[in-house]
Parts: sequence; C-alpha cells; structure tokens
Amino acid sequence: MNAEEHYRSILAKQLAMNEQTWAALQNHGVTEQTMLRLEFLYWCSSESQARRLMAFLRKETDYNVAMEADDETAGQWIVTGQTQEAAVSKEILDQLIGFQPRITRMRRILADQIVGPDPR
Repeated sequence: MNAEEHYRSILAKQLAMNEQTWAALQNHGVTEQTMLRLEFLYWCSSESQARRLMAFLRKETDYNVAMEADDETAGQWIVTGQTQEAAVSKEILDQLIGFQPRITRMRRILADQIVGPDPR
C-alpha cells in the first residue's frame, strides 16, 4: 500500500467512526446548535518538528496551539490545542477529519527532513 492509499484508508475509517461519534454526542445532548471546543494533540519526535507543526497549524487554522516536552518520553514533544468555539455537526466533524490527513502528510514531510524518508 503506498502512502496515498494509506491516508485514504485512514480517512475512510475515521469518517466511518464519525457516525458513532456524532451519535454519542447526540446521546449526551449535543445538537447542531451546541457550541463546542474540540481538543487535540499530536506527538512529535523532536522540538523542531513540534515547532514546525505548531507553525503549520497556526497558519492553516484559527486553533489555539501550544507545545511542550513529553516528560514521559525523552526527546518527544507534544503539540496540543483546541478549536475555536463553534457549532458542531456530523458534517463539521467530517471536515475536521478531512483536515487530519493534511496534518499527517505535513508531519511525514517534517520527519523526512529530519531523519530521512521512511524506507517502507
């Protein structure tokens, strides 16, 4: 499976999971009018990779983003953040998931620049 097929496979799985996520949110009283902030995090293999990912997210989104060293794993960094408060629907969740492969690709490009291409 090449990289593009891999990303499409992940995207398809995540979009399918959104059906369950949206149903669970609705079971907890969330409607398409409910204002929510969605939180996220990414692990990065170096401080420079975390800084570049954070810069990418700030450029491409209006998310609040921060980074910190992972105290439990030497050399690892964590990029965390949250979206702005907004009404959420299944379609919005799908759009957010659709953005994830762009971030994954960006992280892979950063990793290639730091440690070389993945031999797979």
